[in-house]
Amino acid sequence: MMSQKAKKQYKILYALVTKKHSLSSLSEETGIPKTTVSRQIRKLQQDFFMKIVCLSGEEGNLKRGYLFITDWGIINQNAFLKRYGEERTALRPQRY
Repeated sequence: MMSQKAKKQYKILYALVTKKHSLSSLSEETGIPKTTVSRQIRKLQQDFFMKIVCLSGEEGNLKRGYLFITDWGIINQNAFLKRYGEERTALRPQRY
């Protein structure tokens, strides 16, 4: 069974690779409070040597910072996406 911390980190990573996110939109997408998202990103960087950076961009008249994974550190990106993507698909309700 996966720990709550690991579940949060997986949600954050999966959200970052599937869509462009600011800290606020990442929090909304995952249902994880912004302070917790920030803390989990720091832990991913410290524990797994990942590089997650905030790059500025513009959306309409607004300037925003978007989070990107630039280095997966010791995590195998392909294995993560395959495994976590399959788990997410299995957890989705079936539509008939």
